[in-house]
Amino acid sequence: MRSTLDGLKVWAVRAATAAFLASVAAAGVFAFVTEIVTDFRWAPSTAFPPGMSRSCERIRAAAPEGAPIFYVHADSDRWLSGLWQRALYPQHVYVVVSADGSLDSAAREVRSRFAVGYALAAGNPPPDPGFEWKLSLPALPGYPPVYEFGKLRAR
Repeated sequence: MRSTLDGLKVWAVRAATAAFLASVAAAGVFAFVTEIVTDFRWAPSTAFPPGMSRSCERIRAAAPEGAPIFYVHADSDRWLSGLWQRALYPQHVYVVVSADGSLDSAAREVRSRFAVGYALAAGNPPPDPGFEWKLSLPALPGYPPVYEFGKLRAR
């Protein structure tokens, strides 16, 4: 038979456990609500820098829908090339790293296999992969490259 003291100890442990779990749950709910309010109030409405959407509109107006595009740049700035790939989705964007804009054998193979006829060149100055014509695009605030988009000359 249990004594009254043992019953009180069990009750005290259970009460302490319940109080601890309630305080942890309250802290979690408070943190969740605070984060959600902050995220939705202060988060930017887009992941793209100012001006990139306008540049994408100009590119889409100049190139046929779904036309694959080369992104040609001299350095290995993977972040900006990935951002352009995302901004131009669903168009296929193939990244080419070239100091002078010339297309190596792998890029020429991709061009012939997928009929890549347009290029977006980034740099200061941007490389020329063999443009037939080109448009100057506005620079993105805070990013050094200058951008040009155009149709590639026939092979």
